[in-house]
Amino acid sequence: VENVQTSGNFLDFKIPQLNEFVRMAKQETVIFYAGAKQGKSLFMTNCAKTLLDNDEVVLYVDTEISDRQFFMRMLAHLAQVRYRDIETGNITKAEKIKIEEAIKYLKSKKLIHVYMLVIEDSTLKTLAHRMKNKYGVTAMIVDYIKSNTKHALEAYANSAYLGKITDTVKGLAGKLDIYTLACVQGTKDGHVAMSANIERNCSALIHLNRKTEKEINDDGGKSKGNMKLKIIANRSGRLHDDDEYISVFLDGDRCTFLACEQPEPKKEAF
Repeated sequence: VENVQTSGNFLDFKIPQLNEFVRMAKQETVIFYAGAKQGKSLFMTNCAKTLLDNDEVVLYVDTEISDRQFFMRMLAHLAQVRYRDIETGNITKAEKIKIEEAIKYLKSKKLIHVYMLVIEDSTLKTLAHRMKNKYGVTAMIVDYIKSNTKHALEAYANSAYLGKITDTVKGLAGKLDIYTLACVQGTKDGHVAMSANIERNCSALIHLNRKTEKEINDDGGKSKGNMKLKIIANRSGRLHDDDEYISVFLDGDRCTFLACEQPEPKKEAF
């Protein structure tokens, strides 16, 4: 146990409160899920930065956006310049310097972005092994595990497919001795889209969700966060109770999640 704890197999997430429940670990797979356009890909971008800061070699498998869009998102996060301004070129001299520093940072790191519209388990295995051999990949992010078109209309087949891909990611974590993170789209009622197999096969499952205006006000305003993280499943730690969550702040313009002050615990009415 001591060797495992001291051998550099664990890394902290950038949100301190999250590390009280789960940390990034080699041979494990942590999955985040959220509804459409709720920030799951941006959270993965932030996790990629954390891995790069620790000199990990990151393979980022992306089912949503091109290399150009991905790296503009990374630049917005690194330089803390609005994504839209980078896209249009409407930047100040000071912002240009920040972007140039961000580009320099990326060139000093090893980040391999691969756009893959449809993920098949055999294709993902081949890619991961090839990148491990070629670049020495030590971490893989899958953004995101979603329906294969041939299974999308049949719930049972789709659930099995999503679970199989999750199992493949977890298997690669163990075989290649790497950190693995992934995200998956949730349903409108806050569940993982059509697959109990995802929860069964991952190391930890975390729900990312936007706060309602009422929740923001009840928590004490946006300084106490506009998003929340809730631990749903966890092989190696505790879970959140129904009314518990971690508050975080999302600056969507700059593609950045920030730790924030936590709201006071809700008092029970007697």
